[in-house]
Amino acid sequence: HRVQLSDTRTPAALFSVHWGAHGLITAAGHDGIVHVLSSEGQPLVYMKHPMPCYDANWHPTDPNLLATSCADKLVRIWHMKTDGSGLPRGTSAEVKLSGHTQKVFGVLWSPLLPDVLLSGSDDTTVRVWDTRAKTNRALLGHTKNVRALHWSFEVPWLAFSGSWDGTIRVWDTRSCTAVAVLTDHHADVYAIVSHPSRPAVLLSTSRDTTIRTWSLSEMLSAVFL
Repeated sequence: HRVQLSDTRTPAALFSVHWGAHGLITAAGHDGIVHVLSSEGQPLVYMKHPMPCYDANWHPTDPNLLATSCADKLVRIWHMKTDGSGLPRGTSAEVKLSGHTQKVFGVLWSPLLPDVLLSGSDDTTVRVWDTRAKTNRALLGHTKNVRALHWSFEVPWLAFSGSWDGTIRVWDTRSCTAVAVLTDHHADVYAIVSHPSRPAVLLSTSRDTTIRTWSLSEMLSAVFL
């Protein structure tokens, strides 16, 4: 099944796609539009940004909450208006979170802390947002654009990021410190995921053409002591 989201005469690149509740799909693109589609590909709602939008991440427990990242340096939180069937028919609010100094590429809700959001930027920082208080803390250490973001689904304060500097950083978000820096990749790191039943086992992908497996059990055991 194929869905064309932009005018075929002036097609816009799409940078991310995510599943949400009720089988909903989001797609974020270079034209600054985030599309919300039904599972059959029917357009339901769109959110316009002033510059290219790179990511749109559904909240893990609130099906009407969506975070987006944009080249205008802002993270946005969107609240969906829904109909009787629970499908979105519009947006009721837009909250803008400022703190990054260059384009924001990725956003990721915490799976364990309902008001906490992670973002990564070309300003080389990862930021941890308290969306209720509208505050943020910077995780400093990367030297180039941040691309990969990942939360532990077992430890609420543990997060991971990957960068064009070729490193993966393992963060304690309570103290904003890196508890480990993984340096085996030789180029940009674009994705990090945990094993579904072994949270100390990670996979990462890189422009160096490799997929790498990481076992962090010993390192994390030392952190928890």
